[in-house]
Amino acid sequence: NFTNELLQEYFNTFIFQNEAALYSEEGIEWEPQDFPDNKDVVALLQEGLTGLLPTLEEECFSVGGSSEAWHSKIRRQHASHSCFGIILTEPDVFVVTHFAGPVTYTAAGFMEKNRDQLSSDVMSCLQRSSSDFVRQMFLEHDRTFGTSEVSNASAGPGSPSRRVVKAQRYSVSSQFRQQSQELLCQIRSTDPHFIRCIKPNQKNQPFAGVVGFLPVPLFDRQAVAQQLSYQGVLEAVRVARAGFPVRLKHEDFLREFRCLAPHLFESSSEGGVVAARQAVTELIGTDRVQSLLLSSKDSSGQSSSRARWAIGKSRVFLKQEPYIALRGECFQVRHAAATRLQAAQRCRSETAAFRRLRRAIFQLQALARTRAAVLELRQRRHERASAALQAGLRTLLARRRFA
Repeated sequence: NFTNELLQEYFNTFIFQNEAALYSEEGIEWEPQDFPDNKDVVALLQEGLTGLLPTLEEECFSVGGSSEAWHSKIRRQHASHSCFGIILTEPDVFVVTHFAGPVTYTAAGFMEKNRDQLSSDVMSCLQRSSSDFVRQMFLEHDRTFGTSEVSNASAGPGSPSRRVVKAQRYSVSSQFRQQSQELLCQIRSTDPHFIRCIKPNQKNQPFAGVVGFLPVPLFDRQAVAQQLSYQGVLEAVRVARAGFPVRLKHEDFLREFRCLAPHLFESSSEGGVVAARQAVTELIGTDRVQSLLLSSKDSSGQSSSRARWAIGKSRVFLKQEPYIALRGECFQVRHAAATRLQAAQRCRSETAAFRRLRRAIFQLQALARTRAAVLELRQRRHERASAALQAGLRTLLARRRFA
């Protein structure tokens, strides 16, 4: 946990420095207090002579020191510390609020584990082991016993060139802190890349089975959530979201949010397009965008008077809440525009369909009228022919009667 706190502190510092360099390059003001840090818990663990680990080391080499005395001492010294707590029903337990969350520790056995005492005979024997691995493990590079002489660089005329220093007493906490500092020195000399490894399940299997022809992934949601919390991933996300987490280039910002003020771009032509930064300033200065930026609330549901956006030399910086408000308004505008387009398209389609239907009806009516006219003409011909036949027949009958 102490190593995780040191690495988290380095991560926070690394992100903070990158953010500071970016903001300085863009020429905008920002508030460093937006960035979370774990300096309080790191100080609680290792600061001076009052930290938990230095106090433990001092108690280890005190006459009559014990884990109970150490626990009583840290309870008195850090009773008011924001990262330290106690449980009244369990007198040998204390709680440290780490960056990733609170952890409960039991004070019993801390002294014995921290001393890690081995007899000099055993150490000497293991250092002469025929096994290279065992011999390397007990060479005691980091443990110094007795006194030693070092060069006295500040020695004046007549003063000895070397001085005798007292050996540093060994303990697990002192050695571990020394190794942690060496690790941090090595990390600071490199170009860091932060990688978090998450184990999806405890069975070390990729799939739980096969349903039909598709494999079902074996994903333990609760275990993954615990790993995200304990490894500080959630806090890392909180660090990344501090300051101005949304950064858009001026061109991208205009392309994304110009729909909120289309009248600003109606008169733009290819020969007289305003500069991107000026266009962004005009867009953000409109009443509609200003009301959205100022009315947005932070993650706690409260409105804040701190800067919510900033216009840099090449980018626009936004808090998460104003960005969400702008995206929501853009969604509404685009949804309304899409609805109008859909309505116009449906109207056009239905109009064309109606015209085709009316044209088809006209053609059917013309065919029907033509058919009716043909039938009527045929009927009239039949009637005329029958009338002529009747007249001829009557004439014939009348001639025979008078003949």
